[in-house]
Amino acid sequence: MKSTIAQVVVGLPVEGPFDYTIEERLREEIAVGKRVWIPFRNRRRLGFVVGFRKRSPWKKLKPILSVLDPRPILDSRLLQLTREVSRYYGCSWGEAIEAALPSLLREGRKLEGQPPPFCFDLKKNRQNEAAGAAPPQRKPTITLLHDQGTTRRWPVLMEKIKEVVSRGQKVIFLVPEASLMDPVIVQFRAGLDAAPVIWDKRMKPANELKQWLMLKSGQGEVVVGTRSAVFAPLNPLGLIILYEEENPSYKQEQSP
Repeated sequence: MKSTIAQVVVGLPVEGPFDYTIEERLREEIAVGKRVWIPFRNRRRLGFVVGFRKRSPWKKLKPILSVLDPRPILDSRLLQLTREVSRYYGCSWGEAIEAALPSLLREGRKLEGQPPPFCFDLKKNRQNEAAGAAPPQRKPTITLLHDQGTTRRWPVLMEKIKEVVSRGQKVIFLVPEASLMDPVIVQFRAGLDAAPVIWDKRMKPANELKQWLMLKSGQGEVVVGTRSAVFAPLNPLGLIILYEEENPSYKQEQSP
């Protein structure tokens, strides 16, 4: 890495990115998507590298202290998504990034070994294509299901989920409240061969990180969880279901 200035954002309600110098000892380690320790407001703070630049309009820049990650934990798609979230919901880019990460990563926990890259089963995807399966849709579409009860919706939902999974794609199923997870999971166990992955913010931080790494490695086809599950690192993502989307619990009071 030949760049000498990194652009870094932090999980605070402040505009960024902020420019930091990259010392020679860190130039081979640093990369976009990695976490770094930086001096910020007279204290050490966790930051996220979102870019590089050759020159800065500021004359006196502080140096990056250290690089935490051997491999980027944020890929280009997640960086783009969090950037759009920050603009739409009026929060900083760093706050949006922190909302998308497990708590231990937000606190600066070092990962043991390299985190797996985003991947999916290419062999399975090619087999589906050879069998005549429809290619993934490039243009997102929205479908609204209106059902007074709950009995008519489930056959439709299960059919769509199976269709997406058969193409080698992943599914995020969002529920507005944790209390709705159990009846939803019952439906999944009755309608699918494999049990869904449960994304619950009430889980212990170590388990949350373990599950995040598992999903990032390509394991798991369907994730069921509350609103934060929208950031589950699934690739390729083919379907998001917002169950009872009219429920006000989908709106969060904190930023973002």
